[in-house]
Amino acid sequence: MRCRLSPFKANAVCSLLILSSLFAAPSYANTTNEVDELVNQIIEQRKIPGLQLAIIKNGEIIKLQGYGQSNVQDAVKVSNDTVFPINSMTKLFTGVAIMQLAQAGKLNVDDAIGTHLPELPAKWHHLTIKQLLSHASGLPNILSGRQIDLIANNNPKAAWELVQTLPMKSSVNSQFSYNQTGYVVLGKIIDKLAQQPFNDFIIEQQLQKVGMPATANAGFGYLTYVVQNQARQYIPVPLGNS
Repeated sequence: MRCRLSPFKANAVCSLLILSSLFAAPSYANTTNEVDELVNQIIEQRKIPGLQLAIIKNGEIIKLQGYGQSNVQDAVKVSNDTVFPINSMTKLFTGVAIMQLAQAGKLNVDDAIGTHLPELPAKWHHLTIKQLLSHASGLPNILSGRQIDLIANNNPKAAWELVQTLPMKSSVNSQFSYNQTGYVVLGKIIDKLAQQPFNDFIIEQQLQKVGMPATANAGFGYLTYVVQNQARQYIPVPLGNS
């Protein structure tokens, strides 16, 4: 399957729904109208401008269809060629990359991250790769407060330097807390042990091997250059008195 879209989210502009055995039952496979009605209902409820739907049965795509718009301003409809930003789905590729490096004997998920990146703050050294993968590290989040402003102003290096000076958000393994910093660190580990940039490793060792050319061509830097057939992103803003 050419999976090139983002996961389905309530707040996403354009998303991918992969419906497996639940919607791949014979009654759904033979009643397209019922599927369309259900999807359109979800779109309306969750205020999704557009999405692309794939229904998979026995390893084969039995329905592939776009709904709504990929660009609201220009009324561009979603098609089977629409390329959606994958956003935090990148973390799934990161996890696979870490396991590929583990399989190659270059790391163990129980390794302390300071073993591989001694230049990290000393207070981070004892954290393990597994804790970063599972969002249980307690690291300060690089996507919060001033760090967000720095990244938005195209200065991720400054954001990275700043987050390293901040106190820990919580003690390790004390809570699950969705954390971007941990995955920045994992990306740096991949860069070092794979001896090539993160993007190149993912493209060569994952996307090309499983036949995902659209994702490989779009890459992970979709905000910095033009990607053909790319969907726009929108953020829902509550309406209030101005």
